[in-house]
Amino acid sequence: EVKNLFVVDGGSFVSQADKNPTWTIMALSMRASDYIIDQFKKQNI
Repeated sequence: EVKNLFVVDGGSFVSQADKNPTWTIMALSMRASDYIIDQFKKQNI
């Protein structure tokens, strides 16, 4: 276990999608960024 490790790219996908996953990866990374900023402001990171 690693604290404060966030995977925000396509490496977390376990299989190939039949469509281009670029928008999904971007959406997940934006949500993760919002979460990281929120946690940083609360001094949890």
